[in-house]
Amino acid sequence: MKIICIACQAKFNIADEKIPKGKNAFIRCPKCQDKVKIPVFKKEDRAGATAIPDIFAASFMSDVEKKALVCIDNDSYREIIFRGLTKNEYQANAAENSIFALEFLEIQQYNTIVIDEDFENGVGKDKIMVELDRMDMSFRRDICIILLSKLIRTGDNMNTLHSSVNKVVNYKDINIFDNFFQSAIKEHKQFYSVYNMAMRIIGKI
Repeated sequence: MKIICIACQAKFNIADEKIPKGKNAFIRCPKCQDKVKIPVFKKEDRAGATAIPDIFAASFMSDVEKKALVCIDNDSYREIIFRGLTKNEYQANAAENSIFALEFLEIQQYNTIVIDEDFENGVGKDKIMVELDRMDMSFRRDICIILLSKLIRTGDNMNTLHSSVNKVVNYKDINIFDNFFQSAIKEHKQFYSVYNMAMRIIGKI
């Protein structure tokens, strides 16, 4: 398979037998060491897939290290989320539907994903979560996922775990999203710093 690094445009080949079957994988670019995603399927295999609009192209070519994907249908709520992300120096991409969201995930490694539980009536949210489950865990654990909910209360740890996300923020608290976002990122980093240390000790990474 021919691979092109989005960050530095380096081109290289990977033997097909070295590519994991049935799930997305990531490798480090041998030139710039950025993460390069190897999708589990070809674009033509996804019915209805379309090219990513040119308006987003520059953001995928940038050197910004903190990147967020926002999957929210409501324009007002999306604006609040963008303000919080920008305040914390995150570059955010908004996915207008699940097709674009999955396209974005194919070409970009995100640090954070903010997703509405009702994104595309819940169907879009489910598609994205399935895609994340298929991702290689060494890269999946680098992503902090924040779920926006009308039903689950903010900080409900049991439902947070059940939803396979890092933090749930109820919409009644969305005006102070920035506070919960910062705590989610901090807790995520703390947890995996300990996890990574343990993995290094036993020689797994």
